[in-house]
Amino acid sequence: MPYVHRAPAGIPTEKFVVRLPDGMRERIAAVARSHRHSMNTEIVAWLERSLVQDGVLEQQQVDADDELLNASEQLLLQRFR
Repeated sequence: MPYVHRAPAGIPTEKFVVRLPDGMRERIAAVARSHRHSMNTEIVAWLERSLVQDGVLEQQQVDADDELLNASEQLLLQRFR
């Protein structure tokens, strides 16, 4: 069972450990820095885009998740997408 904790906004999140090939962490960190994102934000955005593009996740599901955020969080999310 995955570890679930509450983010500061009270939104439940899951923690999942991923083993990355050598050098990938640094490449993700560089992209995240260039976008002024955290690595986590960058990775989650990539996963969401990939799942929507592959038809596994509907854009409406991503939009519905966004509705759980307060106005400040929604503004930040729009800037980072």
